[in-house]
Amino acid sequence: SAIAANAPTRIKFSAPLCMDCQKLDKTLDVVMPKYQGKINLQKIDATSQMAEVQEMIKKYNVRVVPTTIFIDSKGNFEKKIEGDIPATNLEKEIKALF
Repeated sequence: SAIAANAPTRIKFSAPLCMDCQKLDKTLDVVMPKYQGKINLQKIDATSQMAEVQEMIKKYNVRVVPTTIFIDSKGNFEKKIEGDIPATNLEKEIKALF
């Protein structure tokens, strides 16, 4: 399903061998289906050397993985959370974007 360009966005920076990233993925698999079509999701491999990825890492000052960035529907940076996020906290942060 297409998502409106003005939908909130959640960006997750992770790495393939990161155990906390894998734990967060399981949490996201439970929480995110409720918001399908309402929020843009981006998963970014922080180990990528692509210029675009490196620019985003610098822009959001990503120092650890996983790091989750929340952006509101107007494109404004809302919050950065480093590390794993419990499902209840993740839901609270997503609801705050609307």
